[in-house]
Amino acid sequence: MPDFSQPGEDGTLPSGVPEWRDGLGELTIRGLVYTSRGARSVLPCDQKYRITAGFKQRVAKGSSFTKYADVYQRVTRLAGARAAEMSCAHGEPLHTRILGHTWACIRGSSYDFPTAALVSEMSCSRGARSEGEPEPTTSALVVPGGTPPDEFSRIASQPSEEFYNEYDVSDQPGTNAEPISFSYGEHVETCAGIDYAPFVERAENRARFHYSLVTGLSSAATVPFAIFRRQWWAVPDTLVAVVVYFQV
Repeated sequence: MPDFSQPGEDGTLPSGVPEWRDGLGELTIRGLVYTSRGARSVLPCDQKYRITAGFKQRVAKGSSFTKYADVYQRVTRLAGARAAEMSCAHGEPLHTRILGHTWACIRGSSYDFPTAALVSEMSCSRGARSEGEPEPTTSALVVPGGTPPDEFSRIASQPSEEFYNEYDVSDQPGTNAEPISFSYGEHVETCAGIDYAPFVERAENRARFHYSLVTGLSSAATVPFAIFRRQWWAVPDTLVAVVVYFQV
């Protein structure tokens, strides 16, 4: 039984899979970085709840990329699935609106990275409703677009209760056989004397959520959710971090 009273790790990765990839900035070829500020499943009816989600993939440098609909779907599907897990204090589904969204292609030195990002806000469906950005049309998702960059930056700079940053930088997204990493971070008042066990449990719960999304995007047979490796530590002095590696 691991000692969750201090930073630690257990399990092993398959042979030949590195834990870190210098220059890529990711733990693995595929994964998701998640940060929570008071995540919950029931939202008080007088409060609002914000989720920020992003996704990027990799293509050959100089490619004429037109499949932003696929990239955009990754963030809308994630945000929608998370909203479906929640309710207001009346037990009713939440009203969701798009505060800002963007889709573009970031030009890198060796590759290009099509990306999409979405900021959504949820609230009690019984309250006054404010309309957000409309869903983009199919034709709009052939070229970069969305909320003007300066306005989106302003919206995205405001704190969210949950932040999801997903990536798949394999040559063919969804085809790499390496484990997926789920990097979990939760803000706390202090890390002094922290018990890591409940944080590891919540990280595994969110990793299963990510597993269900990733496997739902593929028609291929999938393996049962199984964890290869876990790591947990504190980032002084107000963030607990957990990384869970699993296979799909």
